[in-house]
Amino acid sequence: MATLSAKSKIQMSKTKCDKLSDKTEEIELINIACDASSFSVEVGESTSIDSTTLDDDAPQSEVAFPGDSTASATMFYSSKADSAYTAVRAAHESAEKRYFCLVFPDGGKEEFIANVTSHSIALQTKEAISANVSFKISGKVKKTNAG
Repeated sequence: MATLSAKSKIQMSKTKCDKLSDKTEEIELINIACDASSFSVEVGESTSIDSTTLDDDAPQSEVAFPGDSTASATMFYSSKADSAYTAVRAAHESAEKRYFCLVFPDGGKEEFIANVTSHSIALQTKEAISANVSFKISGKVKKTNAG
């Protein structure tokens, strides 16, 4: 699970990106979490294959493919017109996969491809709006250590 600090960034591509290998240096990114209060990645349970034979005393199994991974975040935006908020809503409405990158203060990062599967249409309170956003990750999360 990724843990964000105040200086962490959550970036999303403004355009479709189906695979990490499709990401180029020219891809336009937007910081979608100007003030995220939480972000978590939940790696799903792996599926298993029954490998029990007639000679076994008890059921046997082998781990197969990893399960689906999801992510969720609670974010604060300046208004409903905030470009980050509108970008998240547009990503949900298009149903296209996007490139995401979590950038940590030490320079490390985690990259993945995901769909925005849900978002809240938030009410503005005082100077900010709070929105919950959920993602379904496609493929493996790529981790790069700092340094």
